[in-house]
Amino acid sequence: MPAIKRQRRLPYQQLRWLDTSSAAVYGASYALQCTATFFCSFINTHLDVFFMAVMIHVADQFRILAARFAALRLDADCKPESRVLQDGSSRLGEELYRELSLCIQNHQDLVRLVHLLDDVMSPIAMTQFVVGAVNACMVLFPATYAETVSSAAYECCWLGADRKRRRALLLVMCRAQRPLQLTAGKLYPINRPTFLSLLQVTYSYYTLLQNLNSR
Repeated sequence: MPAIKRQRRLPYQQLRWLDTSSAAVYGASYALQCTATFFCSFINTHLDVFFMAVMIHVADQFRILAARFAALRLDADCKPESRVLQDGSSRLGEELYRELSLCIQNHQDLVRLVHLLDDVMSPIAMTQFVVGAVNACMVLFPATYAETVSSAAYECCWLGADRKRRRALLLVMCRAQRPLQLTAGKLYPINRPTFLSLLQVTYSYYTLLQNLNSR
């Protein structure tokens, strides 16, 4: 841990005007950064889980509403056993109309809820999408520049060099031609094919869930 080492290092870069040579200032800065990291990750995780739970709740509400609409029998008041009131409408017909009105009102409430969620989640989702896209680009970007080292080494003035220097340059060129890439959990390489396959797998899971819900 950085707090145990002799050299006082903080988890994050501190402001230059803040002198961390003092033990009290260093301890307070270290505790503040660790606490802020914990709370930021805690808030970010629970915010995503909250929105996911709300969307699952809204989807279930639409499924319940669809089941209520499917259970309606608007032609039931045409049955001869229905009791007819003085105004010519059946008691069962009034109950069905009341249920239909409640379903329509519930549908309007759900539509307003979805619009409200869109207003709340739209800036957050856009921020997460942009940050995720930038992170993916920044992870994939260094690998493209690592491949230029071999070409740059070949273009240097090596014709008049001795055998020792040419051999060292050849080793650098061979080593630079090996692909450099980061991995996720030491299992999956972070590169363009993996990124595209991740998008395909995500859409495949979405299609599978949609087919299961439609049954």
